[in-house]
Amino acid sequence: MTKTRGENPLMAGNGSIAFIGLARTGLMVLQHPEDKSQAILSHIKSNIGPLAPGITYAVRSDEALGDDRPYIVWGNEMQASALDLLTGSRKTSRK
Repeated sequence: MTKTRGENPLMAGNGSIAFIGLARTGLMVLQHPEDKSQAILSHIKSNIGPLAPGITYAVRSDEALGDDRPYIVWGNEMQASALDLLTGSRKTSRK
């Protein structure tokens, strides 16, 4: 992620815009602004249909039970856009 992101989440990646420009769809992972133990998988680009809502997730393990293999626990849909999440311009809402 670059320091200056501007108004377009597509420009937040470090490197050439050609990489995301070539793809038909793009995803971005952001830290949840209200719960630092979770992350948000956000759809930031789509040439094949409408953008899907973001979804929260957390990486967990059952280490206390003797199983330290990580797994993903999926959470709620997020109605905030990637731009909202990057700039903190809007409270995140859950569906």
